[in-house]
Amino acid sequence: NNHCVDKFEYPNIPKGNALMDITLVDAQKACLELGKHLCTNLEWEQACSGTELRRWPYGNTYNSSACHDLGDRRQEGGGNTVPSGSFKQCVTPEGIFDMSGNLWEWAQDDEDPTKGSLRGGGWNLSAGLGQCRVQAPANSTYHAGEVGFRCCANPQESDTLRRRNKQ
Repeated sequence: NNHCVDKFEYPNIPKGNALMDITLVDAQKACLELGKHLCTNLEWEQACSGTELRRWPYGNTYNSSACHDLGDRRQEGGGNTVPSGSFKQCVTPEGIFDMSGNLWEWAQDDEDPTKGSLRGGGWNLSAGLGQCRVQAPANSTYHAGEVGFRCCANPQESDTLRRRNKQ
């Protein structure tokens, strides 16, 4: 897959706090302002599951302490999000963090960008919802403290960003 996916939840800053409580439209706008787009369901799922179609971002066997979800009741953070990348094992082999737990992430419908789904489960949910294939359709105006997003870039967007960064 030749799409680029941000390593961390928006604003894509290691150890930074992810932006939350955001609607589908505002997530889409934020990505466009960066010269990217909100990940589609297909892009999000491919980034999470990889070519080997993992069940969770880190593999096929659930690990209750890998990600920030209710699997590990001894969490330091208790009931809230944690800074991006805090859970070192909650990473795909390709280096993308927090695709399970921490925040639900908006992904836009592959055919109709006015529709979206929430992906990855949140800090307050169980292991099952943190699986790569799980998605919860949501109204585009929905927003909550446990909802965030990440951005993607197609090859054209990536080229433009590379050129811009060289200037």
